[in-house]
Amino acid sequence: MRWLGRKFFEGPLRGPLLRAGSRLLYLDRLRRTLVRAIDPWLRRAGRHGRSVHGSAGRIQRERMLMARAVLRTVDRMIEGRQISPHVMCVITDLWSRAWSLSARQRPDSRRFREVNGSDPPWFLVLSPGNACNLNCPGFYADGRGAPACLPWPVLERVMAEAKDLWGVPLFVFSGGEPLLYRSEGKGLLDVVERHPDSLFLMFTNGTQIDEGVARRMERMGNLTPALSVEGLQASTDRRRGAGHFERTLEAMSKLRETGVPFGISVTITRGNFAEVLSDRFLDFFFEEQGAFYGFYFHYMPIGRQACLDWMPTPAQRVEVWRRTWEVIERRGIFLFDFWNHGPMVGGCMSAGRQGGYLYIDWDGRVMPCVFTPYAVADIREV
Repeated sequence: MRWLGRKFFEGPLRGPLLRAGSRLLYLDRLRRTLVRAIDPWLRRAGRHGRSVHGSAGRIQRERMLMARAVLRTVDRMIEGRQISPHVMCVITDLWSRAWSLSARQRPDSRRFREVNGSDPPWFLVLSPGNACNLNCPGFYADGRGAPACLPWPVLERVMAEAKDLWGVPLFVFSGGEPLLYRSEGKGLLDVVERHPDSLFLMFTNGTQIDEGVARRMERMGNLTPALSVEGLQASTDRRRGAGHFERTLEAMSKLRETGVPFGISVTITRGNFAEVLSDRFLDFFFEEQGAFYGFYFHYMPIGRQACLDWMPTPAQRVEVWRRTWEVIERRGIFLFDFWNHGPMVGGCMSAGRQGGYLYIDWDGRVMPCVFTPYAVADIREV
């Protein structure tokens, strides 16, 4: 089977077959039949172990619940024509490539393992520049001071080496505001365009996404933006500035019209945790606005105007854990809580662990985590 998988993904029929298969998903009757066939299998697989959180049975169940949520989300988005056939074809191709062979089978991984005794990281998080047009209190990456960015040749070298030496299939862009990155006349979308064989996730405030940007994203097909919100209008504007909520909705409208899948990124604080997990919030962003996924981050007191009082309480963290799994199971919404869902991915993914990631900021500092500002290396010197 592995041999067949490798031959398929290296063979000349891969592209035409994937394009044909992804377009067949837009035949609603056929797609619904497939979903009805796959969903019960996932449900049965997920019945294992309603035992203590952290046990192997519980983790297996959580993975199946998440897979069901992704399946139902894809079905819902194609049903509403909120993802273009071209984008669907591109992401199907790239994700199937990423998952077709295990890390241990790739030649680059074998070389890495021979030297280091473990498999390489699976993705890389980059903040290519610290420029931002907002001034949000409590932002983890304090961009005060002179503007800084990774020079274009350095950014290109880092990405090329991550792909060639580690086999990295996914890059995550953070900031500052990633779409404000400029070096040698090039911007972030130029980076994405130069690497059509890679997947990209971008955390953005959405203010730079107009019709032209959205259409360019659709043509490339390999970038999904996660737009930052703090709750509904009052909460978002309170932290990000008056009128920002409406600007975010305008960006979502452009992405929805062009068929680019997008998600939301939420920082959970002591003050907004109930709102961002409420049915009203979830209905608005997932049912009305068409968000594909939601990433939840527990507020960490680092960066600009850090405040300990914003941290969720222990009781709130437990409630977030309970509520997210309730939403994933009952509503089929794809949510990921980067703290509470750690057991599902084998624990913390930072520090370049096997299957995890490293973080590089605009000064070239190599760090274990976006939320752990500690560096012992400069990528420009390594």
